Amino acid sequence: MVVLVVATASDPASIGPAAAFLAMPGWSPGPPIPEGMESFTNGDVRLLKHERSIIAEDDLDNRWQAATGEAVSEVIFLSKHTAVSNRPALTVHPIGVPHLREDETPPQGGRPGWAALPNPRIGPWLRLMQKIAVDQGLVPEFEITLEATHHGPVTNTPTMFVEIVRADASPCAARNCECGAGASPSRSCVASWFPASSWTAHLQTETTAHPSWFDRSNFIAVIKIVVVSSTSRNYHPPHPVRSNPHTLPDSLPTAYYFTPETIVPFVFPAFKASAASSPSRNLRGSTEEYWCRQDAAQAIALVLWKGLGLDEGNTVGSWQGNSEKVLLGIGGGHYAPRHMDIVIKDGIWVGHLLSGYSLPMEVSPQGNGKSSSDVGGMWKHSIKVSYDATKAAFPGGQVIAHLDQNQQ
Repeated sequence: MVVLVVATASDPASIGPAAAFLAMPGWSPGPPIPEGMESFTNGDVRLLKHERSIIAEDDLDNRWQAATGEAVSEVIFLSKHTAVSNRPALTVHPIGVPHLREDETPPQGGRPGWAALPNPRIGPWLRLMQKIAVDQGLVPEFEITLEATHHGPVTNTPTMFVEIVRADASPCAARNCECGAGASPSRSCVASWFPASSWTAHLQTETTAHPSWFDRSNFIAVIKIVVVSSTSRNYHPPHPVRSNPHTLPDSLPTAYYFTPETIVPFVFPAFKASAASSPSRNLRGSTEEYWCRQDAAQAIALVLWKGLGLDEGNTVGSWQGNSEKVLLGIGGGHYAPRHMDIVIKDGIWVGHLLSGYSLPMEVSPQGNGKSSSDVGGMWKHSIKVSYDATKAAFPGGQVIAHLDQNQQ
């Protein structure tokens, strides 16, 4: 069984963490996948990259098994999210649209009336993410939180989303963020999509195909370097190296990066703004910069690295079926603060989290709404399928409903 981590090149909050994850040791090219997708392998972890919206590719777990013969034990999606608050966040959440009727079209993927099996890692990874974010200096600027169950795509194995949430306003210019103004539209502030073992060939290919990306006059030099001991799989966070464009060599030869140790480059090209060619791509100061913040991407990559046990440690969040309590959140707002209090304080496992909008209720003109029989709508179905999915994802667990009557 393998763990499938899914990212998309169309999303800077997906590609950034995935690239940071791929810069860590142990990766090699994965099995060939039809449909124009790329894959990479590290132990029993597979990273799959595609080009479409993260919610548009249904049944990736089944499709992976059909293409490779490898059964998938769980799926982890890397994605972005837009918040209405003034605070950016890193979040985790289960997926599904259990509140929609069969005749409704899900606005963000999924299947009407369906809830995915929630990934048991959600609760433990929330706590791990909180620790890593504090250690990396992202707190208190970033909030670490749960999100309620929402959107697709359709999956058949335990699933979770890990997201970078942008805020309404960004202080990014003051923070000198590394997604430069006017980033190349086709790169979208992206890091390179290749494991350390093959970066030189990829860089040569990219330079040949897109010489303007590496033109010395445009390159405003944001270079990330990861130093990895040749005798250890222990990961050392990257040390940023900034260079003035006038001090860069005319080309970027291999010797520029290599030392006696295995020095793996992590290149983030950033380019001078060009209002004529891409007036809408000036990201400095925009809310989108939170999506391509390298420190946030690095934190998520570390959650993946440690959470999946690739640092030669134990995996975080593997369910052992030992009759522990599993929270099924019912009610409250999208960011589930009251449910989260229980998860953080009590160390409880997390199943589905149904906010108020996932519990649509309709009172008939003949009813008074004082009993459940008087209240129609999809709320009963939503609770039932979410309970069933949570129960199936945590065999032997005690599913406990936690009610939040604050319908924000």
